[in-house]
Amino acid sequence: ADNIGLSINGELLFTIALGNAGYIVLDGEKMNAYKGDVFMNRVVTGDYENLSLKTGTNQISWTGNVNKIIIQNESRWI
Repeated sequence: ADNIGLSINGELLFTIALGNAGYIVLDGEKMNAYKGDVFMNRVVTGDYENLSLKTGTNQISWTGNVNKIIIQNESRWI
């Protein structure tokens, strides 16, 4: 499988060598990648420090074969 590039607001943040994994979860707070309970950090190259969305409109783009992107906001603020 091809690599996947994930960009937010025009900045390439991650390159993911997904292979046959099917899916991957990027946890910005823990700065880790998972598939279920299995660490997938070895297939991800990028910078979690810049993984954030700005207030208002954000542009999320990707390269490679992607069927779905799900974003879950888990704010630490109440």
